[in-house]
Amino acid sequence: AMKYAAPVRKQLGIRTIFNLLGPLTNPAQASFQLVGASRVSSAELLAQALHKLGTQRALVVCGNDELDEVSLWGVTTVFEVSCEGVQCQTWTASELGLDPCRVEDLQVSNAAESAAILRNVFAGAKGPTRDILVANAAAALLAANRAESIRTAIPLAAAAIDTGRAARLCEWLIKFTRERA
Repeated sequence: AMKYAAPVRKQLGIRTIFNLLGPLTNPAQASFQLVGASRVSSAELLAQALHKLGTQRALVVCGNDELDEVSLWGVTTVFEVSCEGVQCQTWTASELGLDPCRVEDLQVSNAAESAAILRNVFAGAKGPTRDILVANAAAALLAANRAESIRTAIPLAAAAIDTGRAARLCEWLIKFTRERA
């Protein structure tokens, strides 16, 4: 049902309640979720709602009260949802052991440029794009209980990217998606 709201949301050009409903409908019935919200207040609402819905484990992240993922500038607010309740913590680039960056360091002008940058990262290029990928992959590993803390998740995420495992998964997903289209 949420797919029917997408074109309307796009046309409106503003965030609506549908931006919050998407993660809550969870059609895959995933036990673990990493969810982003572009405002800390929205992230907290989502986290509380996920807890009330009985979500086993989720991380709801908001980067610097402006980004619906982990950011490497300012502070990322993280709401950890478990059966017991919701815990709030904050992360900074230095606490994650990564270099801080600016929004401008990550901006691209089109999909082709974005794809080229990702391919470079998967080929071993270091820099802000790799670091933000590592930070968000680490958050996903933490949400999935694959690491004890975000600090221990960082090297695991970095290894997945640097050894080519992430690139192979990406290629498989592209192939899988094209076959289903």
